Amino acid sequence: MQGVVSVFGSRILELHTTRSWDFMGLTLDNGRATPMQLAFGADVIAGILDSGSVWPESESFHEEHGMRPIPSSWKGECEEGENFNPATACNHKLIRAGTARGGGPRAQLAVYKVCWNQKGVGFCSEADIMAAFHDALKDGVHVISASIVRAPPLPPFFKSHADIGSFHAMQLGVTVVFSAGNQNSAPHSSLVQNVSLWSTSEAASSIDRTFPTKIVLDGNLPFMGGSLITTQINGVLADAGSFFQDRICSHDYYNNVNVSASGKVVLCFSNVGLVLSDIAIDAVQNASGLALTFAKPLARQIPDVDAVPTVHVDLQQGTRIWNYLGLAGRRPVSIQIIPGKGVVGKSPAPAVAYFSCRGPSSLSPDILKARVAALIKSIHPDRSPAAIRSALMTTENAASEVILAGGSAKASDPFDVGAGHLNPIKAMDPGQVHDMKTSDYIIFLCNMGNTQNQISLMVRPGTDTTCPHYFTSTSNLNYPAITVSHLQTTTTVKRTVRNVGRNRNTLYYPKIIKPKTSIYVVQGRDYILCDAQTKENIPGEV
Repeated sequence: MQGVVSVFGSRILELHTTRSWDFMGLTLDNGRATPMQLAFGADVIAGILDSGSVWPESESFHEEHGMRPIPSSWKGECEEGENFNPATACNHKLIRAGTARGGGPRAQLAVYKVCWNQKGVGFCSEADIMAAFHDALKDGVHVISASIVRAPPLPPFFKSHADIGSFHAMQLGVTVVFSAGNQNSAPHSSLVQNVSLWSTSEAASSIDRTFPTKIVLDGNLPFMGGSLITTQINGVLADAGSFFQDRICSHDYYNNVNVSASGKVVLCFSNVGLVLSDIAIDAVQNASGLALTFAKPLARQIPDVDAVPTVHVDLQQGTRIWNYLGLAGRRPVSIQIIPGKGVVGKSPAPAVAYFSCRGPSSLSPDILKARVAALIKSIHPDRSPAAIRSALMTTENAASEVILAGGSAKASDPFDVGAGHLNPIKAMDPGQVHDMKTSDYIIFLCNMGNTQNQISLMVRPGTDTTCPHYFTSTSNLNYPAITVSHLQTTTTVKRTVRNVGRNRNTLYYPKIIKPKTSIYVVQGRDYILCDAQTKENIPGEV
């Protein structure tokens, strides 16, 4: 059919679900902000692909003081939707239809609905995702954010709507940021879910803020947990065994014959039946429980705003609460859950979230990946998506500090943390960048065994998809991280860097932080970059 590049089935993908920016160094306080940060993402349109759930009354969608008019490059419209009136809801901030704020609060937002809610879970059609990419690029967005995933096994790139859409965006100079993925099971390797070389993946980590919540039994026995509840809860403590078979807090184990947890705060354990807090919350809600006390291993999950008020405690405190309840016998045990104030700077941070998916990529193990993209784009509108990704990856806090792996007290490795923990301030002025062109990505696709016809299904019309006659190692692609899979002999890898710093004449000294099992040697102890056009080839041996 004329005009049709390819036809394949549309699958259903999953939707992923604040001190955060202050913790990373971004502040709304003009007195503490850097000169470049004061741009706050101005003149940048960020396209958001998600459920399209917009609450115009939220401060997140109000016009910031000093916001500029909508850029003339914008070609889209603010359209009417369910419970959404563009005449009253759209402004200079929301130009197309949480207490959270973004890293570039003066960026304009264009929201594209690709996901729908089914029983509390977000589901997204790949056909809608492809249409949203097309609309966003036609409308003139500068950055696209999409927290949508397909769990492994991953399809080839030329059969993935998100990868095709993001490739088209890259060719038009639009940066695409995906979520790396969340996994409810233990943090195993190779579960990272958005792995295309031409996009940027971001994972989840912790911040240095906790939400201590006091638990008091019988008016005088205190415990400490964590939650986001805002009002005190008074009830009667009850063990999960009173309502659930084998004490497994799951709807499938509910003893629903004349049993109600009304007025009760149910005590559940994650290691009894291996249940997640979401499962336990649904089960307690179904049993009409007043609240949930959920005992789990340390650092496995951060508090959330839940359907049933939930306070998280570690296994040690949960066991003490359970033992006290057992000693009470038939006597009711009163429980008070008293909310506290957020505490900053007292917890170890950053840590890779327990549920955050790890690398390496199951499709391309030679690539090690790292949203401050809108902020950087507003400061450097001429930067390519590769240059922005390079700025993010090469300035992250990886070597300068220990980043914990969530779910344990061990230090994270590169497959846990990627390029490191985001440092927005440094990313605005990285000094040098590793840039890439469409032809580099074509070589990458060729190396993965894709045919010219398969590659042509991904690219914009008129793109040369010819694979080179000679083999170019994927490890030599100009990516900001160096990964060599199946290393058996000495291998030479090359990188080219370009000066983008404010200093025209800059002397750089390579610093090597190598794995314990290999030796890495840089040829040349230093190099000079003179201006923005100066490039330097840096070979190294592993």
